Amino acid sequence: MIDFKKLLLEEKKKALSQTSTSQDKFQIQAPDISNTTNRISTATATTTSNQDSSDNESIDNILSNQNTVEYNLFLKGIQDKLVQYKLKNTEIDSIYLIENYITEEEEKELMENVYADENDGQWVQLKRRRLQNWGGQPIPKGMVEEIIPKWLDIYCIKVSEFFKKKPNHILLNEYSYNQGIFPHKDGPLFFPCVSILSLGSTCIMDFYKELNDKNTQQVFLRPRSLLLFTQDAYKNYYHGIREEYFDIITENVINKEGLEIGQEIEREVRVSLTIRIVPNTIRKRTKEEQEQ
Repeated sequence: MIDFKKLLLEEKKKALSQTSTSQDKFQIQAPDISNTTNRISTATATTTSNQDSSDNESIDNILSNQNTVEYNLFLKGIQDKLVQYKLKNTEIDSIYLIENYITEEEEKELMENVYADENDGQWVQLKRRRLQNWGGQPIPKGMVEEIIPKWLDIYCIKVSEFFKKKPNHILLNEYSYNQGIFPHKDGPLFFPCVSILSLGSTCIMDFYKELNDKNTQQVFLRPRSLLLFTQDAYKNYYHGIREEYFDIITENVINKEGLEIGQEIEREVRVSLTIRIVPNTIRKRTKEEQEQ
């Protein structure tokens, strides 16, 4: 076991001995001994860029070790940042919605990139919808990270203000007028906090405690909104979208302010960006690195 207190004293001595060389390019960082486990490695003598890399490695260690104090605190920190967007009037304690998260101009640019000719080969046709997979292919053993194009990566960066770490995977789904997705849980391949950016059309997303449960909780999703859910909603509830040409506003819609019970809202083609973190990854080596 690493003796962090001893390490801290050694680093303080080093820092004192270097006060006469204040122009040194390297900055001494004392190890963090506030945590009670040795799961998180801390860089002690590094450049600023290397320190950022070390911070990312520390977060990766937290995400890859579930059921730890650090993991739960990390997840709680996300919820604390989202508290102002929390949906009320629901028994589910962990659903958040940000209306107009992006502008109409950003939505238009995103849609142009989704349907750009160079991305035609990215579409995978499923029975009830088609999709594009960006960032790598998640499998039980982990994911080999692939480069996410800039037009999508900027939204990974944007959403990272809530995640505390930049997401590394985007599933882009296209739903035609009467298409949906069967109720499901995202499962253990992903960190249990998911964000969904809606483009092009409204729809209703259902949350089920059990399959075929009539006591559904529904969220009305508008274009340019960002839906986030974690903890209870992620682990204990199924979520899905029904195959309908129209969505009908019912008493079960959590965020029905400004809408009328019984109101029918016609769907159009909807594109969603499901932005998530895959904790266990291997970075894909660049061509230059492979040649070295």
